[in-house]
Amino acid sequence: MGIVKFFSKFSKSLGLHDYAYNYYNSKEDYYRSLLRDDNISRLSSLLAEQQKAIHNSEIQVKFRKIAFGTFINQVIKKLGKPRFAIDNQKYLKGHQVLFYRFQIDSFKTIAQLHFLNGYFFYAKYTFRNLNSSELKKVVSILKSKYFYQPQFDENITKVKDKDNNVISLEKSLYLNIKYISGNSDFTEYLNQQFLKQLEKRKEKETHRLVTLRESL
Repeated sequence: MGIVKFFSKFSKSLGLHDYAYNYYNSKEDYYRSLLRDDNISRLSSLLAEQQKAIHNSEIQVKFRKIAFGTFINQVIKKLGKPRFAIDNQKYLKGHQVLFYRFQIDSFKTIAQLHFLNGYFFYAKYTFRNLNSSELKKVVSILKSKYFYQPQFDENITKVKDKDNNVISLEKSLYLNIKYISGNSDFTEYLNQQFLKQLEKRKEKETHRLVTLRESL
C-alpha cells in the first residue's frame, strides 16, 4: 500500500477526513498550533542543525528507541494509535505528522513525530506548564544523559552522535526536546521539493505576466 493511501485510510480511522472536520475543528486547530515545522524552509533549517551540533560518539540519539527511517506503520505499531494526525501535503509533498501524549515519570508531554514519504525523520517533545523546579529536573536529566562530557559546557544545547543524529534542547515558552535524523537523504529530498516549488512559482508568475500582457 502506498503511503498516501495508507495515511488516507489511517486518517479516516481517526475521524480526520473532510466530513469530520467540523467535529474536530477545535482539536485540529489545537494541534496545528503546535506544528511549527510545517514547510520546506523551516524543516531545512531544522535538519541543518547537525552542522552546529557538538559531536559525541558515546551517545546514540533515538526517540523512544525508534530508529530514524522507520516506516510510519511500524511506528504506530510500536507506539499505538496517535491522538491526532496531520497530512501536510499542502505545504510539503510526502509530509505527515503524528501526535501523541506521554507521561514520563510525573511529567506530561506532547510528542510529534514527522515523516517524509512515510519514513520517520524528526520528533519533538513539548513539556508545558513546568514550574522552575520541574524544568531544572528535566533539563538536568537530559544533559546528564546526552550533554555532559569533559569538553562540553552547560550552555551547549545541541549534540550529535556518530551518525549525525541530533538531540537539541530548546527553552522558550515551553521546553522542547528535538530528535533530528542525520540522514542526508532527507535533506536532499527537501532540496528537490524546494526547487520544484520554485519552478512552479516561476511558471505561475510567467503565466500571470503573459495574461496581463494579452489583456493590455
